[in-house]
Amino acid sequence: MAPIQNVMAAFFLSGRMPLEGRVLDAGCGMGLFGVVMRAMRRLGLPQLIGCDVFAPYLERVPRGIYDDLVCCDIAYLPFRERCFSGVAAVEVIEHLDKVRGFHALKEFERVSRGVIALSTPGGYQERRDEDGNPFQTYLSGWSANEFRRLGFKVRFLPNMGNRLWMFVPFALTYLTGIWAKTLISFKKIS
Repeated sequence: MAPIQNVMAAFFLSGRMPLEGRVLDAGCGMGLFGVVMRAMRRLGLPQLIGCDVFAPYLERVPRGIYDDLVCCDIAYLPFRERCFSGVAAVEVIEHLDKVRGFHALKEFERVSRGVIALSTPGGYQERRDEDGNPFQTYLSGWSANEFRRLGFKVRFLPNMGNRLWMFVPFALTYLTGIWAKTLISFKKIS
């Protein structure tokens, strides 16, 4: 089961995705973002493509969530330029070292003709592989300023695991980053 922090991030990213065309869920894992997208967009639009480097996760994605699943490295996407109207990456970029992370961001820009939306923990956090997936280890940490320098708008989610977040108005955290745990970054591609 996904932590509430990841579910909230998926919810906020799905709201940024277009209602038509094709959307790529980069680093889809077992399909959390796809499930949220399908729940919020009951019409089955847009076409949803999931990709992940860890094949056993793709095998565990529930049927009917994605229109297609591709086993690939998000730093080297096997898609043509500008073929997606949106690219989402929920809690993925921190699993790559900085060089590969920046390369993945360039790949997102290459394949998108609409919007890129991603979430990541703020700063570096320690995490090792789990459930036999060596790609679950965190290899980098990212800051709001790094994403802003790359042209992204940045918003924040509070630490849902700490009950004190309920005492800080959500809008204050979302806009300023006070008591934030997760960065939500998005960028329009024209």
